Amino acid sequence: MVIGGGGGLGVNNNARDSAAWLGRRLNGVFPYLGPISFEYFWNGWLDVSPTRLPGLHELADGLYAAVGFSGRGVPTATAMGREAARFLATGDAGAIAFPITPLPRARFNRLGQWIVANVIIPYDRFTARID
Repeated sequence: MVIGGGGGLGVNNNARDSAAWLGRRLNGVFPYLGPISFEYFWNGWLDVSPTRLPGLHELADGLYAAVGFSGRGVPTATAMGREAARFLATGDAGAIAFPITPLPRARFNRLGQWIVANVIIPYDRFTARID
């Protein structure tokens, strides 16, 4: 079983605590599974764009980046890749499903990341404990 969720690690959490928390949440949904442990655990930052929308952005003349999948990278990036390939092959920006836009700038980005990792996620974990 592969499962994800629960956000990233804040200053008061480590990978083992996060995996245990996720196991308790999963056990709340599927109690008949009994105690849950994980063989592998990974974490990282999600790419959440300021607009919460994916985008194909022109960074400089002829230089493009596809970003902003906001936790939905596998299906959305697959579709974006197809559209980006179509654009690069034809040069016709009007023939693709995603508009080419300037890269949006996130105001107070580092502060927002710190607040999410160290205030919002720990608070959510504290209020949603399943023990």
